[in-house]
Amino acid sequence: GSMTTGKFSLQTGLRVEHTHATGNQITQNLQFTQDYISLFPTAFVTYKADDNNSLELNYNKRLQRPYYRELNPFTSIATPYSYHVGNPLLRPQFTHNVELKHNYKGRFITVASFSKTLGTFMEMLVFEKATNTSINSTVNNGTRSTGALSAFFSNQLTDWLHISTKG
Repeated sequence: GSMTTGKFSLQTGLRVEHTHATGNQITQNLQFTQDYISLFPTAFVTYKADDNNSLELNYNKRLQRPYYRELNPFTSIATPYSYHVGNPLLRPQFTHNVELKHNYKGRFITVASFSKTLGTFMEMLVFEKATNTSINSTVNNGTRSTGALSAFFSNQLTDWLHISTKG
């Protein structure tokens, strides 16, 4: 939904996603099921201070699904001493994004952003001494946080010359 009051405007949204996945690995007689609901909210708040300046604060949640190879529990031999095993219990990784943006006359825009990813995909490596082999598999492990500051400048100097920079 959206609404505007004075110098403020607000826009929100919510996506609901149901995931139901089943697998049957015939060669190894392995069955697995994943069944879960995910919520993906978004929100945009804009404050128009005057004709030249506006501030925008926004939030969203995103996901990245694992590749099929990472889910399939089949053993894939890379070399005589290393192999990969898929993880059927692997879940998507979810990222929360927040961004604060200042816009001056539509020409100079500064942005501060922050994101935090939960259930980050990580390669887990296990070494088996008895067979002198290494086994790798993807797991959801830990979090990752990132932040950034950026600036954009854009101006039409003449009918035929437009300048745009990013820093």
